[in-house]
Amino acid sequence: VAVEAQPDGEQTASVPLTAEGADGPAAVVTDNGTAVEGVNVSVEAINASGDIAAGETTVQTNESGVAVFDDLEIEVADDNYQLEFSIDADDFGIQENDTATTDAFDVDVGEPVNLDADDVDATAGVEDSITATVTDDFGNTIADETVNVTSDDGLSELDQSAETTADGVATFSFNETVAGDYEVAFELAENESVTGSATVSVGAADADTIEITDSPGSVTAGDNFDLDISAADAFENDAVNQTLSGLEVSADTDGALDANESITLDEAGAATIEDIAGLETAEEQTVTVDADDITQNDSVEIDVEPADPTALDVTD
Repeated sequence: VAVEAQPDGEQTASVPLTAEGADGPAAVVTDNGTAVEGVNVSVEAINASGDIAAGETTVQTNESGVAVFDDLEIEVADDNYQLEFSIDADDFGIQENDTATTDAFDVDVGEPVNLDADDVDATAGVEDSITATVTDDFGNTIADETVNVTSDDGLSELDQSAETTADGVATFSFNETVAGDYEVAFELAENESVTGSATVSVGAADADTIEITDSPGSVTAGDNFDLDISAADAFENDAVNQTLSGLEVSADTDGALDANESITLDEAGAATIEDIAGLETAEEQTVTVDADDITQNDSVEIDVEPADPTALDVTD
């Protein structure tokens, strides 16, 4: 067996392989120089990452001893493919196995038809990025495609255009300080029908400030009491579901009331500090709530009323 028609040097993924001067790559089978009709010739792709994905891989030779492979398709883009034709001694009339290998050829990517952008979980005030990958219909990544943003939903400092790399990836950086979900839409510059989208979920940065949102105006000395608090990051986003460690409640006269504890905030960034040890000194006291890594704590004035009398001291 020998190569009758070499495949062209540049092919396209999922398009039938071509050969100059023939309907497709071809092999010829001879016996001492005489063409042999009716021999089964098989073909496979070698030396690259893909296989033959479509087409007849076994063809009988015609009266000229030629087997023409006119519908072979390879889906995986790669360089230096070769075809190996073979005949098998198990077939009737074949005396021994034989193979023939074509010249090398490249399979290029097909047309870009997919634009897949990945969702992103980001943190307020921290630069991050969205990646969008451009591929053909068979997952081959496509380089040097321009991807444009068509809608950014107000996402701050977002790149509006990017080129795909050799891996088919376009990267769009952003830096958002307002927590929330942002829907970003993309399209190819050269084919606006190829689109994609991603959701960017921006969460609050670490809690930076504490606010006392509710407190008793007055308490009786010795009675435990509650304080409602909320916390936010440096950009005024609610510190949703965050845990404040090193929580400390203190009073200017009575000192530390609760110390070195932690509390987890709810979905609104709020919590209630319950059963705080009672204030003992009957006067107006300033009560402060603080925690680790908080740069701005909060205080409230609470009037401490005397408790019921428990002793009577008589003096001369």
